[in-house]
Amino acid sequence: MNGTATRWVFVPILLAFVLLTGLLFVSRDSYRRLAAANERVRVAQDRETKLAGYLLLVTEAETGQRGYLLTRNRANLDPYHTARSELPQRLEGLRRDYRLYGPVEALLELDRLEAETNDKLGDLAYSLEGGSDSHRSAGFDSRSMEEIRGIIRKLQVEESEAVRTAILAWRQELRIGRTLIGITTALNVLLVLAAGLLMVRDQRRRAEHARALELRAEQLDLVVQRRTAALSTLSSELQRVSETEKRALARELHDELGSLLIAAKMDVSWLRRRLAAEDPESRLRWERVLAGLDEGVSLKRRLVENLRPTLLDNLGLVPAIRWLLEETCSRASLACSASYPERELRLSDDASIAVFRVVQESLTNIVRHAGASRVDFAAGVEGEELVLRIRDDGVGIEAWRAEGPPGSHGLASMRHRVASLGGRFKVARAREGGTEVVVRLPLARILRDAPD
Repeated sequence: MNGTATRWVFVPILLAFVLLTGLLFVSRDSYRRLAAANERVRVAQDRETKLAGYLLLVTEAETGQRGYLLTRNRANLDPYHTARSELPQRLEGLRRDYRLYGPVEALLELDRLEAETNDKLGDLAYSLEGGSDSHRSAGFDSRSMEEIRGIIRKLQVEESEAVRTAILAWRQELRIGRTLIGITTALNVLLVLAAGLLMVRDQRRRAEHARALELRAEQLDLVVQRRTAALSTLSSELQRVSETEKRALARELHDELGSLLIAAKMDVSWLRRRLAAEDPESRLRWERVLAGLDEGVSLKRRLVENLRPTLLDNLGLVPAIRWLLEETCSRASLACSASYPERELRLSDDASIAVFRVVQESLTNIVRHAGASRVDFAAGVEGEELVLRIRDDGVGIEAWRAEGPPGSHGLASMRHRVASLGGRFKVARAREGGTEVVVRLPLARILRDAPD
């Protein structure tokens, strides 16, 4: 529906553009005709002025000639001499004007004007040269002058008519131009209104699209939050199940396998005493069997401690962490320093195993990746939080690895264990070098008697 409405808006816009293009060409043609009318008016007025000047020169020549005959003052002949020198030039100028723009009949009238002017000037010259009275009176004859006036008046009337016609055409073109300007203005207003309508519709469409995207983003965010919560719950449950299974397996190994190994060792020791052999080879084999059983018992003990440290269940978190640090540093030849809370906290089972696993995983990463020679461990209460700091002097972790790169389950597991207890987990390159792991756990969530 919106697409159809938009197309119906574009149709008048397209028509308006076509009309504006047509009006542009019409306006250019109208302007050209208006300029031509102005030129016709200018040329006609100029020729009319030249004709009036021409008649004035002839009239002044005649007046000067009469004044000289009456007064014999040669100063009165100046207009006559001026007319004789300028009239041919002015006549030639009029011919050029009419050849460029004018009717052919006007050129014939100019030829008549030239002939009459020559006759008039000839009569004036003859009378000034002292001709007979009859010829002198001919100089005062007004026939040639009337002919000259008649020709010039006729040409001036034609020029006036041309000016009037040109002015009418100019006014007509001016009205057409104003009409075109009005139409163009109206079309521009319509185009602006149409553009504004399109902009409003586009903004409304964009706003609706943005609202739809925002709603969709909120829905996706809720879905992600629900699925994240579900995955977090599932992960926590899997970790709990895993710890339960590890505890059960450790108990089975400790109780069943431990009993079997101890019983086997006792039986072997009894058989050795009863079947004592003095030869060296027999004694060597008995000692090898007993050594194998001792190694089996040690292996069983390590497996049990890795699965579920007995110290954690029997003595508590601090002794379990102390044993873990000493065991790890001794096995990896690391210098180790540790500090613990002045008063041991009674943590819940989930919190105890989570803290122990975080420390265990941190030490494992140090041994495998850090290339360190020293480990510093500190645990203490700061305000309402239990804070753990594990620092090494190794190569230091890279920033992109600190965020938990794909395939790095150790950091993700530690981060999840801490988050499941409402805590904060941070791993970064230490200022002095190496890597530092900082864990902050709220006491309200991890104490044994704390509410769930």
